[in-house]
Amino acid sequence: MNKSTIIWVYLHFFLSTLLFSQRLNIDDNLVGEWSGTEYGIQFDSLAKHWIQIRYKNGKSKTIFKMFVDGEPFEATEYGKWWILNGKFCEQENSSKKIDCYEYVFLDKYNVKFKAIKLETDFFNKNYEFIDTKIIKPLN
Repeated sequence: MNKSTIIWVYLHFFLSTLLFSQRLNIDDNLVGEWSGTEYGIQFDSLAKHWIQIRYKNGKSKTIFKMFVDGEPFEATEYGKWWILNGKFCEQENSSKKIDCYEYVFLDKYNVKFKAIKLETDFFNKNYEFIDTKIIKPLN
């Protein structure tokens, strides 16, 4: 290997390690399993229920059950989430688009999200929803 290749490999390894070692800013109160439901809020003909699992490492899994014009659909999305300047942000693994929301806890088990930056153009320009914490019974 020539000198410039060795330097490039070292620099690439160093920068990759630095970027991947940075920890996402996480609000521990949002970690866990959450559910929500909405009817005609994003789009006129859309009814949607979801369960979102937010992991402490910033990864997420969202399971959607939807009805569009009465037709059932299911989808699962994987992504990541973090807090930036006090706002909740999320991104699907399959997308470069980032959505951000203001959020406030209504109580220990309910959090209200209000969109401040969405990559999708919704029917409702003041999109907001409530997630409810899923409490698992003790065994």
